Amino acid sequence: MKSQFRSVWSDLYAIPFRQDWVDAGGLKTRYIEAGSSDKPPLIMLHGTAGSWENFCLNIAAHAEHFHCFAFDMIGSGLTDKPDFDYETQHYVKHLHDFMDAMKIDRASMIGLSLGARVGSRFAIDYPQRVDKLILLSATAYFPAREIQKDIGSSRSAASRNPTWENVKEIFRGLVHDESNIPDDLVALRLSIYRRPEMKKAMGHILALLNPEVYDRNRIPDDHWRKLAAPTMIVAAIDHDDVFLETARVISKLIPNAQVFEIEGVSHWPQLEEPETFNARSLEFLLGR
Repeated sequence: MKSQFRSVWSDLYAIPFRQDWVDAGGLKTRYIEAGSSDKPPLIMLHGTAGSWENFCLNIAAHAEHFHCFAFDMIGSGLTDKPDFDYETQHYVKHLHDFMDAMKIDRASMIGLSLGARVGSRFAIDYPQRVDKLILLSATAYFPAREIQKDIGSSRSAASRNPTWENVKEIFRGLVHDESNIPDDLVALRLSIYRRPEMKKAMGHILALLNPEVYDRNRIPDDHWRKLAAPTMIVAAIDHDDVFLETARVISKLIPNAQVFEIEGVSHWPQLEEPETFNARSLEFLLGR
């Protein structure tokens, strides 16, 4: 059980930061920025149909040492929602365009689920622009399974009928302990899903979970072997699922990879055990 009340503002209230929008390759993109501009850049990439608030309990700790950015990826959050299906290359392009717009030449990255897919693919395609990489709930190795259908179903239901219970059901699938879900994070997601443009956008987001599309967006073994950035793969060992399987397999394919095993969490280690994750993340990123 959690030891204290958690909120989107539990840590953010105590640090200077700014939220803004930037034109990234023609997409009006919502982002948060924290930490001194003279520190190394760190970019955080959220999960499927999420928003930058996926990292609300991690930004402050990392901003002590890094110039931190987290942004709503194409179609998600309060970023523009173009009318086509989003595949991995669209997310990678948006990340590339965001870095260019923010004048970030090279950065470390933390990717969560979909964000792990995007960060991995970006690091393979643009090795000169990635310093270190952290993958939470790593994906894009195995063919589509039933869990992809479950993920799509919960988000589709919440966008069709955006109620508190339908949105909270999404979060129940992401955590080991339901008491770790901040109510204001549910309220924020509910507000986003109630926006009129979100229903159509959700179809474009979830297209990547269709088995045929999912499978053609897998990352092959020889591509994983080209991922040159030092990589830490976070393994939620109490949930024996495809994400844990992926962590174990790709850790043997990525040349400079290590696995950090964490207990008592599910799909969102950074939210359920932020103190543990933040400490280990910083050890890795800072080379301690």
